[in-house]
Amino acid sequence: MINLVDYKFIDSSKLAALRTKHKGDPFCQSCYFNVVCDSFVALVLNDYQGVLLVPYKKIGPWKWALTPLFYRYSQWLGSWSEFEKSRALELLVKHFQFGDLNLGKTDALEQAKFHQELDAKCYAIEQCNTQARRMIRKAEGQGIQFTAELKIDSFVHFLSIELSAKVDGMNSEALSRLKALLHELNSAHKLHFEGAILGGELVGGILIVEVAGRHLYLKGTATRDAKRVGVYYLLMHRAIMRAREAQVIFDFGGSGVDGVARFNRNFGAHDVTYSHFTWGKQPYLYKFLKRLRNLWKEKSA
Repeated sequence: MINLVDYKFIDSSKLAALRTKHKGDPFCQSCYFNVVCDSFVALVLNDYQGVLLVPYKKIGPWKWALTPLFYRYSQWLGSWSEFEKSRALELLVKHFQFGDLNLGKTDALEQAKFHQELDAKCYAIEQCNTQARRMIRKAEGQGIQFTAELKIDSFVHFLSIELSAKVDGMNSEALSRLKALLHELNSAHKLHFEGAILGGELVGGILIVEVAGRHLYLKGTATRDAKRVGVYYLLMHRAIMRAREAQVIFDFGGSGVDGVARFNRNFGAHDVTYSHFTWGKQPYLYKFLKRLRNLWKEKSA
């Protein structure tokens, strides 16, 4: 039996038990999920044998099932057969007039998206392509200093300066949501920051979410001049080296933007697919909301 349960009535202890089994998925963890998802329902299979958390946004009298900003997908927690997944999605279509959701990998859907990953256990600069190796070596000769001290407000302001004109949707609402997420992850000791300092000034930085078995690239950038001398390549290289020390998967975050995916593959990353599920007629304001939701994937490489 599959029931649709509002977030106010979810059995939190049973949900926590399922989340524990998915320690390597940052998106289903409470310290991440509860910040980026304002409201949600749960599809509950057989008394919490399985759960799918589905975020939604209420606009006027309507509820839209949407994958929110800074969130890749809703993960199928627990044990679901493909038939049960299909039945669960049928319930969603009946409950929400409109939906645009990213979901963990399932054969029940035809549409696919992708992100890039790298098993960092055996990572070495030699496996990077010529472009990446050249830029890393170039940056190593610049006398860059590195810092792990994260001042959240200052770095979010840095991101705003560097990305507002380049990334569609980088506005005050997006920055406020990112700031809240960083504070929560930092409090949960799941956030790592590395900043690049040149000439006494911060010229780049990278944010990594660290969970069991996985380091997830969340957001980062560098100034235009710093990029020209390879600073961002070096920051990414150092982040992957940190994942190698931890013997975990390095998750690049992914993007549908060809240039971003190509940048990730320069380090030897490969594509990993997940599902995209939509239904209903696209609401008038949805294009704007979708731009915001896709912000985190459109990092400046």
